Amino acid sequence: MAEESLSEHFKELDGSCWAYTLPDGATDTRCFHIATGNQLAINTHKLVNKDGSVAQEGVTAVRLDPKTGIIDDTYYNSGGAIYSGTEKRVGDEILFYDPGAAEPTATWIISSTSYQVVHPDSAQVYIKTPADN
Repeated sequence: MAEESLSEHFKELDGSCWAYTLPDGATDTRCFHIATGNQLAINTHKLVNKDGSVAQEGVTAVRLDPKTGIIDDTYYNSGGAIYSGTEKRVGDEILFYDPGAAEPTATWIISSTSYQVVHPDSAQVYIKTPADN
């Protein structure tokens, strides 16, 4: 099923920041913004050590292909890594797929106050925070 819009895909997430505190006290904060035109979404990511120093930053560009309805994403981080894949919204979940994969590699379970990132061997809960743009 084709996605209708990025606004629908990122409902509850758009315009907000979300933070997860790691066991060592570091924080991972992600902020979401849908660009004008509803064909591009930006997800910024900042990992901050317990002492306040920034360990890593990144940005994910998410694009809706208006012809196919497929949502693709590319993540770039400050360490030079680049990852690409596709996303699919099903109810309150966003499923993430590696290129060519039939099964999702991660799932986000979304509510109005948090979202849970579930990988095969781990899970983290991000809590809605004030935007820090």
